[in-house]
Amino acid sequence: MPGKNRITISFRDHRGEFPTLPTISDGTRFIDCYHEKPKGWTSLIHLAQTNASARELLVEIAKCGFLVYRAPELGTQFVHRSAVSEVWKPLINNEYRVSRDGVVYRLARPRHDGHTSSLVVVFSSVAANRFSQLLDRNFASFMPSLESVVGGHTAVLRIADLDGVVGGYYLPTASNPRAATNVQNLMEEVAASLELRRNHIVTLGGSKGGTGALWHAIAFGSHCVAIDPIITHNRRSESGRDPYFVCSSIFPRTFDSEFDALLTNTEPYPNIQRMIITSKNSAEYPDISRLARRHQDADLKIVESLDPHITHHANVARNSMAITLALVNSLAQGLPISLPSKSQVC
Repeated sequence: MPGKNRITISFRDHRGEFPTLPTISDGTRFIDCYHEKPKGWTSLIHLAQTNASARELLVEIAKCGFLVYRAPELGTQFVHRSAVSEVWKPLINNEYRVSRDGVVYRLARPRHDGHTSSLVVVFSSVAANRFSQLLDRNFASFMPSLESVVGGHTAVLRIADLDGVVGGYYLPTASNPRAATNVQNLMEEVAASLELRRNHIVTLGGSKGGTGALWHAIAFGSHCVAIDPIITHNRRSESGRDPYFVCSSIFPRTFDSEFDALLTNTEPYPNIQRMIITSKNSAEYPDISRLARRHQDADLKIVESLDPHITHHANVARNSMAITLALVNSLAQGLPISLPSKSQVC
């Protein structure tokens, strides 16, 4: 028998104690959380950055599969991942689709008629406003003009990240242990529908999207261009700063464990290239380099940008668009790329 459609939680004082999370049945689709908001703040995501009780509550709600979708005057409203089609306009308007496993995506067919030659699979970065209450934060458009600048016979598949608080990084989570498998199934279905082999598929993403692009390229056996991917928990857990919730119990295993297990247990595919664009000015650079050294058989190619405008992780992607597009188009068209394990580009 289905449970209540909607439950309510009170967290009225933003300095208050962690409230007891009510029992959430299989039929619960919405949660209303009532709480005060300091001036200029939006949803519970914002409050959780400085309030430990709010953070604990938010993590527990996320682990049950719920996502922030509205932030009215007194509180935050959550919708279960399985019910987003009831409240998210792009799904209501059929702009986005949902796979049989519940993965939200958008597929853009090639600009030119005729046989589809290749596919670029794009994984979303964290939204520019990670505090936003809008579900659009789970489908930030990385390289929004990509469809118009890839080859005329190249399709583009964009995959949403409806998990965690600001994303599940396309990896298994406490609320969705099959998250990565579901993404792989979608890639398999789209590739089959377009009659494409894996050596004509390129995954692409930056930061959080780079995590997804790299992991899924290795698991799927496709090419990859990952820009400064997040591949470790270590530095964040040591610093105590975790604005993206990657060190929380949302993730049953660390990113380090996920990548090491994948690379240890996956045989390399012939004629497949995995490119990682990064910069020595990014805090991710040492960890990316160590990953490549630990798994030399995986032949991960590091492309180091020398662009002087890159000063930290957040601006690696925006200052690497030219080389990113060149690599994506070359790999998608089957052009051979010969690079040493580490290369430098301006």
